[in-house]
Amino acid sequence: MLPVRTGNIDFWIDDSFLQLGLERTIHKSRAVDPDIRLVFFTIDQYNMVKKQRYSSTEHRLILLTEGHMYNFLDDAGIYRMQKKSSFTEMEKIIENATQRRGKAAKAEFQGIVLSERDKTLLNYFCEGKKINEIAELMQLHFKTIYLIRKNLINKLGCSGVIDFLHTLRKDVFKTWLMQTPSQMN
Repeated sequence: MLPVRTGNIDFWIDDSFLQLGLERTIHKSRAVDPDIRLVFFTIDQYNMVKKQRYSSTEHRLILLTEGHMYNFLDDAGIYRMQKKSSFTEMEKIIENATQRRGKAAKAEFQGIVLSERDKTLLNYFCEGKKINEIAELMQLHFKTIYLIRKNLINKLGCSGVIDFLHTLRKDVFKTWLMQTPSQMN
């Protein structure tokens, strides 16, 4: 997939209605810096966008999400916006992202620290293992596994178990998990 370029915007998205809404929001906004190229993308295009090596001085990367904020992506240069944001919320995020470096608030960044046990559990879940299998393998009570899973759901910014399991299947997540160093308990 190649981006659709419109003025100073790159769209790495398939939703033409969302694209049109974003274009109108940007054109109505008075505070948008015309020298900054906005790059809108979804999690499915994350790796393609990263390969483009957009410059942080000339470009602003805005990840469009559907509930999940992908907190595990610890790239400080990415702004996050819900696809279902109101006009006012979209405008605020876009204006914040396009302000000059000296004045701009930094993109929200929440680094996630995983213990060795967290990584082991995530790997087991990625392999499709059930709670009772994991409990047996880790020699823990199954309620402990439920509790650790609940904490991981919160750490990763997932909205629930289904969102968590969906995230575990994403190639972006698997790549991140392999590259993430563990903290010893």
